[in-house]
Amino acid sequence: MMMNKLFKTSKNIRNLALRFGVSQKFLKLYEYKVNDFFFLKKIKKKDLSRDKYFLYKRALKFGYFSWPKKINKFTHNLDVIDVGCGTGLHAIGYDFFGVKSYTGLDPKIQYDNCNGKNLRKRIYEDFKYSPKDIMKEIDTIHYISGTFEDIDPKNKFDIAVLHNVTEHLLNLEDVLYGISKILKTNGKILFNHHNFFCWNGHHKVPKTIYDIKKNDPIQKNYIDWKHLEIPYDKNSELFKKLNRISIDQLKKLTQKYFLIETWNEIKSTKEYGIERLTPEIIKRHDCYTKKELSIQHIFCIATIK
Repeated sequence: MMMNKLFKTSKNIRNLALRFGVSQKFLKLYEYKVNDFFFLKKIKKKDLSRDKYFLYKRALKFGYFSWPKKINKFTHNLDVIDVGCGTGLHAIGYDFFGVKSYTGLDPKIQYDNCNGKNLRKRIYEDFKYSPKDIMKEIDTIHYISGTFEDIDPKNKFDIAVLHNVTEHLLNLEDVLYGISKILKTNGKILFNHHNFFCWNGHHKVPKTIYDIKKNDPIQKNYIDWKHLEIPYDKNSELFKKLNRISIDQLKKLTQKYFLIETWNEIKSTKEYGIERLTPEIIKRHDCYTKKELSIQHIFCIATIK
């Protein structure tokens, strides 16, 4: 009850602040503090070792509770494999929200590296704990620095999750096939896909309208769908790290191995540039539909065939 009341108060303060021109950066900081207040209370109530307490607290401050909380109803008390887990810090959030087990799979995991991405600041910082430290403290967390071939064939999972990973996979079909082979009967895949063709689909700055710097020469290459005009260059990060798959192609590829239960096409908001989609831009990119240019994310849940 108290939580709902404070969140309602938080929303009112946010609306009032926006009305009077308070900066987005300040509002984000305020929302983080409100969010952290409740989670820290919950963490303190748990009977935890000193290291596990600080693991939870550190993961919260780095922004690794939001995604596991969002999908908690789909992962609670299940064996989860996080495909393309990066540095693997979401594991701590999954553990907090009660998964049965967590396996992070990524060929780039470094077991002794304490460097982690702070999702709130968008920079890498010293997390204080390495993947090896995390596995030692939480025995239901396991990391595999490798590919599907490195998973014990006896291990099967209830659900595979991919958080903003599908847009980076140049071998996406191989990965979907690989996932289909490591799931239990009736196992599921859940992914959040960042659409390349939306305002910030380039994954560069500006990522929000609040990041815009009008005189920045680098931003001018990407802003307002300019990234769709960049000619192909195999050595460019835009082509090396993003597969440029369309929404319809992604759906068709998913359906090859899975039966889709949920397919939500989430439209961009003002913060993510939707109001900058002018008739002139639509005309300039008439080889794409307005939907392709407007959709920010795809949220999908599907069951193995």
